Amino acid sequence: MYNSIRELAAEAFKRPSIDCHFDASIETGRGDFYGDLTFDEAVEIGLNGGHWESGCELVNMAVKSIDNDRHQNKPRYKAAYAGARPSVPRYLAGAARTMITRASAPTINRVITIGINVSRSWQIDQEEAINRGAAILSAVHSLEQTGDRVEVYAVWRAASEDHKKRSDVRVLIKPADAFFSASDIAFPLGHVAFQRRLIWAVAEQQAAAGDTTIEAVLDSSYGQNIAETDTDFDIYFERQIPATHWESPVAALEYVEKKIGEELCK
Repeated sequence: MYNSIRELAAEAFKRPSIDCHFDASIETGRGDFYGDLTFDEAVEIGLNGGHWESGCELVNMAVKSIDNDRHQNKPRYKAAYAGARPSVPRYLAGAARTMITRASAPTINRVITIGINVSRSWQIDQEEAINRGAAILSAVHSLEQTGDRVEVYAVWRAASEDHKKRSDVRVLIKPADAFFSASDIAFPLGHVAFQRRLIWAVAEQQAAAGDTTIEAVLDSSYGQNIAETDTDFDIYFERQIPATHWESPVAALEYVEKKIGEELCK
């Protein structure tokens, strides 16, 4: 496990100096496969905490198209016998509580862990990946406004050809006590180089060091997809595959919030 994108990038940085017959992470061809980022460029973004300027702008644009009022830290008010100001509609309706007062701030209820598999189908375009990231960002903000705290991990999980061996590389992109911003999620969820440059670089190093599990996964075309229904996260988003709910930020949010609600009710 890596405690930050910066920590992951610092480890990936060592890859060119290590002899390993797996070398997809440092390949110089197929620029579009890596989102047109070289290995060095991906490492530089990682060492800068994962801040990808154009990606942040895309995430923020997607978030704006979602109902921002649901996610702003506005004061919440409730009806009461005494308060800061009268509620004219309630007074005219003859209600007992005719004053409005500010509701108490939410108390911290629990820490929720969310794992997000950064793998995605070749059919997923960047806009759909950004919509997914923006929806998860908005949903996390909503959870924390109710008093919960959320930890978010970017995860690479894949299996060997026979599915007997599985990779599990995870990167903490949001600690429970930290604010979650577009800068935290744009690169790991919105850019393929996070997986194909940085995560694969550390996986190749692990294989070179004798990790037979990772070696078997890499030897299987860098991993087969895993259909997981039960993980060690409270909420887990599997590898992104084509679906209508990723086609717009609003549809993505509806899907994400429904999934979170179902998982937390188990």
